[in-house]
Order: sequence, then structure tokens, then C-alpha cells
Amino acid sequence: MIKKIGLKFTVAFGAIVVGIFSVWLSFGVKPLDPLSVPPQPVLTENTVPPDPVFVDGRSGKVLLRSKGFEQAKDLFAKFELVNDTAQPIVYVSYSYYNFKDKDKFCKLVVRQESAATRGDLSECVYAPKVYLQTLGPGDTATFSVGKWDVKTLVKLEAIQPEITTHVGFEIFKGHDGEKEIVWSDEFTFPRTLD
Repeated sequence: MIKKIGLKFTVAFGAIVVGIFSVWLSFGVKPLDPLSVPPQPVLTENTVPPDPVFVDGRSGKVLLRSKGFEQAKDLFAKFELVNDTAQPIVYVSYSYYNFKDKDKFCKLVVRQESAATRGDLSECVYAPKVYLQTLGPGDTATFSVGKWDVKTLVKLEAIQPEITTHVGFEIFKGHDGEKEIVWSDEFTFPRTLD
């Protein structure tokens, strides 16, 4: 008797499921095919979204523009560093006074042909204050690179009249502080009397 009731219940339940399924198909609803559902990305706690490429019209890059030369006691090449990203960048700076100066830097890299040499500027080594300087999105800083500093880093003779080189500035960008060297185009320090 119990077997008959169980069998009737199973048949009735199967008929209801088949009926619902046939009504569902008659309305044009297709059953989900596990192969037709696109895979969803697995997100973990450490997943960081990529830096946006164009946010508010920004290129997403840190740019370095040449601003020509300036003669003082030494010949200086001037560069404008532009933070064209949506995040702040950080670089090592120095000061002789109680205020931070965004136009001072410490970490210089010089590249001639395929060899690159990096080092701290002498002003930074002897400055009483060395700190991390932040350059916000859209902000700029102007750096002056002395011909003497380049000669010292690449160990050139003091009397060498012209120097053709690339210079780079070490920065840290993004949420994880990724280190990057921002390079200038190749340029030549003109002949001077030093």
C-alpha cells in the first residue's frame, strides 16, 4: 500500500515538473545551458583594478618634457615632469630649509647607448632634509640637471665639451608604489668652457 502511494506521488510529481517545463518552453524561454553562460572572473581580496588609461582626459602616463638649457655656474638641462595620471606619484626630494620643494629631486639615472648609471645628486647627499615628495594628478614639477652631475655619474673627463645622453628620474606610482624611470629623449649638452 505504501509502495503504491509512493509510486503515485512520484508519477504525479514527475507530471507536474514536465508540465511546468513544457509551459516554460511554450513561452519561448530557453533552459540555461551551462556552456552558454560566460565565465565570471574570480575576484579575490588582493585584486586591484588596473590603472585607468583615460580619466578626465588624462593619458595615464607620467610625462617628461624638455624645457631647454640654462647657464649659471654650470650648464643645466631643464625638464618638466607632468603627472598625467589619475593617481599621485612620489619621488625622493631634498631641502636646505624647513619647507618642501617639489622642484628638487635626488635619484638621477643617466643612459648612454645601452649602459645606464644611477645615483643620488650631490646636493641631495649633503642636504639636511631628504623626504618623499608627492605630485598630485595634473601637477607638474621642473627639474634642472647639471652637466657636471651627468659627467660625474657616467665618469666622463671634466674637459669633455659635449655630452649626448638620456636622463631619467626615479618615481613611484600607483596604489602599490610601483617604481618607474621616466626617461627624457636623447639630447646633447652644448659645448661649455668647463
